[in-house]
Amino acid sequence: MHLRVVLTVLMLTFVSSFVKHNVKSCAISSRIFSSNSESSNAIKKVLVPIAHGSEEIEAVTVADSLVRAGAKVTIASVMPELEVVMSRGIRISADTYIEKCVDVDWDMIVIPGGMPGRDNLLSH
Repeated sequence: MHLRVVLTVLMLTFVSSFVKHNVKSCAISSRIFSSNSESSNAIKKVLVPIAHGSEEIEAVTVADSLVRAGAKVTIASVMPELEVVMSRGIRISADTYIEKCVDVDWDMIVIPGGMPGRDNLLSH
């Protein structure tokens, strides 16, 4: 259990670092990044693939933090259905299927842990 807490803190630190180093200011209400350079002025696109058994904290906390920072977060199911049962039985409805995300240029892909979610993600 302690390792999971450490990994979650490290992941949130990484997300915080991603946001800090890729934007100079953040307008949450308008959901856009603002910066001096035109390329970093674009909304950041983040993919969070989920599967049955994925860790809900690792998927939802990162997605929530990035949405608040102005990123466009897409939660994609690798399962045959959009509704995914997470590791603690919580049901999350994905935005889309992973197959529809293949030809998109993502700024970041966050892969949540959890068992058997990790194995389900690896099998797809």
